Amino acid sequence: TYEQIWCHPFKEKIIDLKKNYTELLHHLLNDLSLYFGMEEANTLDLIGALVKKEIFTAESGFLLQEAVAAIYLKRVDLHFTCGEQKEEVNIEDPLSE
Repeated sequence: TYEQIWCHPFKEKIIDLKKNYTELLHHLLNDLSLYFGMEEANTLDLIGALVKKEIFTAESGFLLQEAVAAIYLKRVDLHFTCGEQKEEVNIEDPLSE
């Protein structure tokens, strides 16, 4: 599915935040947590634990935490703005910035 979703990255005007970003990041992190036997359930804590085990550098861990937080905040903002659970955002819409 990853190859289908990202066959034309950043050329689409409508982006599904959950499918294109959240799920991919969470699958990556969950797979790493299983592989390395991590027990952290919270995504940000998991990234911190992967940094402690030196699987990610401190800089990579920081950027991953920033990305996870930014996507989460954008999704919550979108849900509140639309008054419903909505995942798609138009990147050409000035309100979506």
